Parts: sequence; structure tokens; C-alpha cells
Amino acid sequence: MESSSETSAMGFPQILLEIGPEDSQNPDLMAIQQVSRQMIKDLKQDGDTVTPVYQGQRGGFETLLQVGITDAQTLGTAIMAHKDAFDVVVALCTIFTSVRSLVTHLLHSDDKVQPQTHDVKVSITIGDGSIELTSSNLADDERVKQLADHFLRTYPGIKITAHSPVKVKGRVSARRKH
Repeated sequence: MESSSETSAMGFPQILLEIGPEDSQNPDLMAIQQVSRQMIKDLKQDGDTVTPVYQGQRGGFETLLQVGITDAQTLGTAIMAHKDAFDVVVALCTIFTSVRSLVTHLLHSDDKVQPQTHDVKVSITIGDGSIELTSSNLADDERVKQLADHFLRTYPGIKITAHSPVKVKGRVSARRKH
């Protein structure tokens, strides 16, 4: 499904968040619902807007949400030092910084569900490129810059702006056996 590059009333990007099974042959609907509910709660507590997206089918395994970022993170000096020379890097850094809170909540959603029964893997698709995310590669501005450089090495020549379509995808594993 394609995402749009709309912006919120504050001018911050609208992010398409998809939460689904890691293994489509063995989906754990309860785990997906738990992660989805926790994400909605956390994002709303952060002041972000969360709107379910109708996918044209009933009973699917995935939850699709449109997230309006209301408080974009400020770019730090490590990123701003590269702004003039690297417009694409700055656009990627802006996108990665904007989704930092969302990704952190998604990666740590299992920490809030007791007992901890599943893992969540997160990827981001920007334009035609997609990479896996961890909380450590979004930890600070320097790591965000390194992630942007990695994205560009993986997808050389890709055209990215701060308004490129962005989709964050969370994949929830089946429950772990205790």
C-alpha cells in the first residue's frame, strides 16, 4: 500500500504506521492487537494524532495507522553542520528524527505488556528505499546522521525530500514459549 506525503496542520510529516505479523504463516493476532493498542496509547500521550486507515478488507492481520507528528524533534548541531552540502542527508535526518519517538515506542511496546511474550522488528520505507531500524541507530543526532549515510549507501541516487512518502512497519513475532 502506498503512503501519502501529507503534512499535519503544524507542517510536520504524516507517517503511515503498519503493525503486522513477522511471519504471515503464523500470525499472533493477540500480540499484534496488544502492540497496536499500546502504540495508540503512547502516541496519544505524546500529543500525536492517530487515525486508523481503512484497508478495504475485514479481518486482516495488520493494523494501519496514520500518525500526525505534532512535535517534531529539533535537529541538533551535528546534523545542522551538514545541511548546506547534503540536502538529501538532511531530508533523511529530518524524517528519521521525526519518527524517533514513534519507533522507540514501537520497539519497546513489549516492555509494557506483561508477561513479555513477543518481539517487534521495525523497518522504515522512504520513497523506494527500506531499512531496518533499532533504537540505538536513532539514539542521538550523530547516529541519525550515520543512519542517513547508510541509507544513501544502500540506495545511491535515490531522490528524497523531507516530504517524501514515509511508512514505518512493525512486525510482531508469535508469542515466545516460557
